Amino acid sequence: MSERKINRFIGIGVLILGALLRVVVYIQSRNLALDEQSLALNICERDWTGLFCCLDYQQHFPPLSLVLIEWWTSLVGISDISLRFFPFLAGLIALVLFYEIVSDKLTYSWFPLLILSGSVFVLRYQTEFKQYSLDILASVLFLFFLTRPPDKWRAYRPALILFFLLSFWFSMPAIFLVAALWMYAFIKKLIPVKSLLFLGFGIASSFALLYLVNLDESVASDHLQAYHEQFFLQFPPGVPGQNFMIFLGFLGEWMGSTAFTIGAFFLLFFLGLVDRKHCWSVAAILLVFLLTGIASLGHFYSLIPRLLLFWAPLLLWITALGFDRTMGFFKVSRIPSAASWALAFTLFVFPLNFYRQGWSYLLTDFEVDRPLEVMQQIERKMEPGDVLWVSQYGTRVVQYYGACTGQSSLHQQKVRYFDHAFSQDSIIQSLEISSEKRIWILDTHDSEQFLNHLGQRFTVQEKITAGPSGALLIEKK
Repeated sequence: MSERKINRFIGIGVLILGALLRVVVYIQSRNLALDEQSLALNICERDWTGLFCCLDYQQHFPPLSLVLIEWWTSLVGISDISLRFFPFLAGLIALVLFYEIVSDKLTYSWFPLLILSGSVFVLRYQTEFKQYSLDILASVLFLFFLTRPPDKWRAYRPALILFFLLSFWFSMPAIFLVAALWMYAFIKKLIPVKSLLFLGFGIASSFALLYLVNLDESVASDHLQAYHEQFFLQFPPGVPGQNFMIFLGFLGEWMGSTAFTIGAFFLLFFLGLVDRKHCWSVAAILLVFLLTGIASLGHFYSLIPRLLLFWAPLLLWITALGFDRTMGFFKVSRIPSAASWALAFTLFVFPLNFYRQGWSYLLTDFEVDRPLEVMQQIERKMEPGDVLWVSQYGTRVVQYYGACTGQSSLHQQKVRYFDHAFSQDSIIQSLEISSEKRIWILDTHDSEQFLNHLGQRFTVQEKITAGPSGALLIEKK
């Protein structure tokens, strides 16, 4: 059996394990995180036309993707697992399509597939009700078109037109991919100039409409500009190396921030940059990076790690080219085969594939938070006359699991709300002067320190914790 076939079989095995890993994590149906709950409330509280506008609760989501999810939940009902269905499906499609790309073009196709399949950072967002899984799929589609032979472009014309005109309605950073692919088609003369100019006009018109109905207000919002301030590129940078540290932050979340990992990545990346056979695809990818950076300099696009996840397949493609070149060098050198594999595993395979990996979640729960468990325990233990105080973060949990899914009835109880923006002392003072004797306090965002502080000031009858979520029952004399 040829070496290429052996590597292909290894790739198939990695693909099956990666798909199985996503299925296992998806069907665990962990509780929604705060941002997911906030997005879900937008679906609960609006009709489908309202989802095209700027969203409430400081949330952002590509409008057509959100409308698609709203349609799906109207058919099957709103639940944790139904809201995550399309991001999960997008993750599976991206994984299979990425395998098809690398197995067709590379000898050691399993290497980049192993990184994409097992990354805990990628795994989380491909099984979460957020837009980042769709961003990864958009990048893989871009890579698919980029690696098609010129004579195949005509066969993919309908799919290309849809990608050019609509992809950024499903994935915000797809506009960078569309612009780079359009320039690639222009330089390589893959589409007649007149058709390409007409297509360019269609792209500009479609994006202008999206910007007017959705992006304009979102980009100008205080939340984006203030919360993401440190994730915008600066020119000149306020601190030496500031811009580079943003990129290293992404690599740290994705692969790990050890010197070994970073060194292995950059070595393969630079080897991939000088691959002559695929120089045009590499150039198009670099253009995507450049356009993203320009948008960040203008404070139009944040480079917070999760918003850079669409870079992952593109960076993997370049590093995979570097890995193929490295293994090719080992084959023509006098290094014995066993020593070549040992060297490659030590330098590249191990540091890049087994540091920030999620393979353990085939056997253990991928659990971030369990607010529903806390709420259900409060319901069972509440007595007539008890009052529930809920933090501003917990408010969304109570509304989602109550009004949206019907899994809790706490939203129907006597509820008061407090805001962490106020000092802990002012919240405690409000509790002290209230007329209620038995008060439940529910907090679902880094609750431990706050609840412990309350426990020092009041008589605690009950304490419930489940991940970052927690609750106290205090009794006043």
